[in-house]
Amino acid sequence: MNWAPLILFVAGLATYGQERATLAKFDGHPSVLTVEGAPSFVAVEGTVGAASLRIEPDPNRDYYGVTLRQIPVGMASEIRFRGLTMHATEQTVRVRIEASGDGDRRSREVDRDVVLKPGLWTEVAIPLDGLKSNAGSALLDFSRGINFLRISRRKRNDQDAAFLLDDLHLTLPKVAAGRAEAQFQSKLKTKGTAETPTKDLIAAFLGQSDRARLAHAPKWLVDGENESCRRVARESFAAVGTAESLAFVRTQWGKAKGDAKLEWAYAAGGLETFDDGWVAKQASQWTLEERVAFLQGSVRIGRRNFSDFSSVLGDLGAWPLATAYVGVLRAAETDESFDGLITLLRRELAPRARADVIDALARLSGRNLGDAVDAWQAWWTANRGKTKLSAKSQAQSTGYGSFYGIPMTPGRHAFVLDISGSMREAVGGQKITEHIQRSRHLDPTSIKTRLDLARAEVLSALRGLKEPSSFGIFAYNDEVTNLMRGFAPGNDLSRESATKRLNALNAGQKTNIHAGLWAAFHPGGAPSEKDALEGPDTLYLLSDGHPSVGLIQREDELGDAVLRWNLGRNLRLHTVNVGDRHAAWLSRLARATDGSYVDLSSQSEAKKDDSQ
Repeated sequence: MNWAPLILFVAGLATYGQERATLAKFDGHPSVLTVEGAPSFVAVEGTVGAASLRIEPDPNRDYYGVTLRQIPVGMASEIRFRGLTMHATEQTVRVRIEASGDGDRRSREVDRDVVLKPGLWTEVAIPLDGLKSNAGSALLDFSRGINFLRISRRKRNDQDAAFLLDDLHLTLPKVAAGRAEAQFQSKLKTKGTAETPTKDLIAAFLGQSDRARLAHAPKWLVDGENESCRRVARESFAAVGTAESLAFVRTQWGKAKGDAKLEWAYAAGGLETFDDGWVAKQASQWTLEERVAFLQGSVRIGRRNFSDFSSVLGDLGAWPLATAYVGVLRAAETDESFDGLITLLRRELAPRARADVIDALARLSGRNLGDAVDAWQAWWTANRGKTKLSAKSQAQSTGYGSFYGIPMTPGRHAFVLDISGSMREAVGGQKITEHIQRSRHLDPTSIKTRLDLARAEVLSALRGLKEPSSFGIFAYNDEVTNLMRGFAPGNDLSRESATKRLNALNAGQKTNIHAGLWAAFHPGGAPSEKDALEGPDTLYLLSDGHPSVGLIQREDELGDAVLRWNLGRNLRLHTVNVGDRHAAWLSRLARATDGSYVDLSSQSEAKKDDSQ
């Protein structure tokens, strides 16, 4: 399971001839770290920033902890982090460090045990100078960076105590910081080549000191030719905390043009140093999309200080703004946020926004009282202060139909369907077989191919739609076809038309997922000011998981492009994979937009030729 910490970029940290290179500050979700176990972000006394990472045992794993790979900073003098055990007594975690280099791995790795104290943050510092490997007496050489860093604990049982981590960083001598910056500048000159692929360029960026990262990130936002590089730069600001960096983000937002303004609005919303007065003064000048992007940044860090959001919200008549605010309240997990949700339920809201309020109340409370606001108020009056609110509870069934088992809600739905050659293949594999068998709305005798199943699932979903909900269907292979020529109302006439057009579809050619998603995000054929309000609010992407043609074919980069399109929009993306193997990028895309991921892959590692 990939979770990612927010990378902290702070100016003015160079002291005593040293600089800081933050590896992980656990306030958000960029993908640079792997968590083994059950993770959650929590705010406790002594937290550095907005949240710390809490890790609990997972029944399916023997260890629980965090892992970072390929840390390119050479000549770091020490690794530092903070830890806290939730056990009543001291708890030991193991830190494994592997130096980058050639030869036997055991000759390059070392283990250090660290004791965490209960109820008290332990400041851990592991000097890298003079470390010897587990396998012998030779000194480890970290001049080429750190290949592997893991902080973990062997599970005793599924009820073993959780532990918290925060503020994981390296201390760099200034000479090492200078070399890291020079390495990044060198790789920039060869970007986009086989010599410097995207992952190496991002690694070099993250390998710099916080000061250098802060300096370079703005250019990536403006001139970024690669979507993944743009995402890393955008998210690099989402937990800056010093006065200098706070002012920097605000200034850049004011100077930015076009889509770049949304990237800075998102970064400002995630600032851990939050200034209500500045927001109240500036918000009247923001566009709807900027307001939404600001709230999206606040959702990411689980902001609890939202007392003066009234200047951002206005009347909440626009569904993107209302749903983004619901996300802020749900992520906060406080009594005050629950109060806010009940207040929202009393208002007139767009269908998607109202459904989000009900879902948030249900998740936080573990109850399902539907849209009965008086029932919610009565329950809350009796339980306020007595119930632990947790947004990790399961979403409740809506009774509004489903798509591949994903519960649907009222709103504007876009179905983005793969009709490439691979969709002619016969349905197979245990996951799809079990899905068909347990789905009462499916007729197994009529489903022979992946496309047959897709048709049946869409038609079943449409039967659950009722006006004022609407839908669009975008079928893609080499190109994309808008079957409904826009969005059709959820009525019998539209369903009849959709049935004829779906039945006329044939599978063939290659897989242009970019074209399908772009068309759904911009149903008029090009970006428009109308897209945010008249485009979809919920999108269902069905794919074999592997782009084979189109403007963007790298999976991670395509996912990052979609996240950028979604700034200021707040679409929820549900993804369904019917390919030959698990598609991690589809899972990450759904998780990043509060959607669901359904994996019906056959798990075969063989790649198919869509054109056959």
